[in-house]
Amino acid sequence: MSVNSQLPSSFSVNTPPTLQVNNTPNVSNLNSPVINVVQCNLHKCKSAWDALTYNFTCLKHPIFLLTEPYCQNTGVIPSVHQDLIHYYKNSGQNGPRACISIHSSLKNSCWELKQFTSRDTVAIFVNENVSCKNNRNDGSGVILASIYMDGASEAVFPPPSLEALAKYAKASNTPLIVGSDTNCHHKLWGDRRTDSRGDVLLEHLNALELTWANRGSFPTFVNTRGHQSVIDLTITNNYTQDILQDWKVSDKISNSDHKYILFQVKLAGTKTTKITRNPKNTDWEKYVGFLKESDNLQSILKHSVKNTNDIDLLCDTLVSEITTAYERSCPPTYCTNSLKKPPWMTDEVNRARRDIQHRLKQARNKKNKRLWDEYHTAHKDYKKLLSNTKSKSWKEFLSEN
Repeated sequence: MSVNSQLPSSFSVNTPPTLQVNNTPNVSNLNSPVINVVQCNLHKCKSAWDALTYNFTCLKHPIFLLTEPYCQNTGVIPSVHQDLIHYYKNSGQNGPRACISIHSSLKNSCWELKQFTSRDTVAIFVNENVSCKNNRNDGSGVILASIYMDGASEAVFPPPSLEALAKYAKASNTPLIVGSDTNCHHKLWGDRRTDSRGDVLLEHLNALELTWANRGSFPTFVNTRGHQSVIDLTITNNYTQDILQDWKVSDKISNSDHKYILFQVKLAGTKTTKITRNPKNTDWEKYVGFLKESDNLQSILKHSVKNTNDIDLLCDTLVSEITTAYERSCPPTYCTNSLKKPPWMTDEVNRARRDIQHRLKQARNKKNKRLWDEYHTAHKDYKKLLSNTKSKSWKEFLSEN
């Protein structure tokens, strides 16, 4: 988790800082040619937060651009999965309204652009080579951001952070992708109507040389009253045309009144998989036996020390022998690049989840009060089952460890 300061008062959107990018190719642990991005407004709902775990367990190298995430009363976003790392601004009781969650396999490739972090904005730089033909930085990275645009009449709209990010990216010729709940409507991005906020945002995007990746008119927002609209935008700059692909609105149930938006960031070339060793898997008898039989360790005991060079030589030998013993005694494992299936996701839980998803679709399509009542009853039973299953799984984990 990253808790950062507000946008510095000295920061000017008219003079964006230069993005310092390492031109040396990043030693990546990616073996997939794409990064999978999920965009969604979670409506501050805990069940929507938990849904990320089971809806995207097989998604490789996921990055989540989230608005209105679930958080505790203290403004802290709780962990939903051990493999996810969260970036957001802890705003106390008000809570953050923007968050980016990345898979741990990407932690060495991503860093937060802290000068933009606020309650409603989070941005990260992904230091991976991307397939960007018209980028003068040779496709050495991409900026991903999550921005919540407040729909209140007194709120500043469009938010200054969007202009700041656009000029920052343009100054360094870097692709920019912003996932945003804009709370405005316009027919040009697929909505059925246009409002004044939509006209203002469209003019702002044109002035900043920004566009959007949305395709079609499939709604990104559907509430229980049957209202549908396209208010969630994937905003991009001119450098993303070669790297953003397969944009779509998912039919997965998000447990929020907003739909999941899925797309991919195309990477250049192939990547190697990161290999690690878990000390828990070490055969300690084999480890100790190797050290006892090591002739080099025996020679250390007999070696006389005359100067600092001798000390350095003996230390190097000792470290080398210990490392070799560990590598021979502990088998290598490949780092996972997707979310692991949680132990509480049993067959019973999956059946109950599919049942409430079916009931929800029926209630939305037929708009029948009886169907809505049946859905709410089934959802209440599902939450109770989920709580009991998690509690049982946790007790089993404690008993085994």
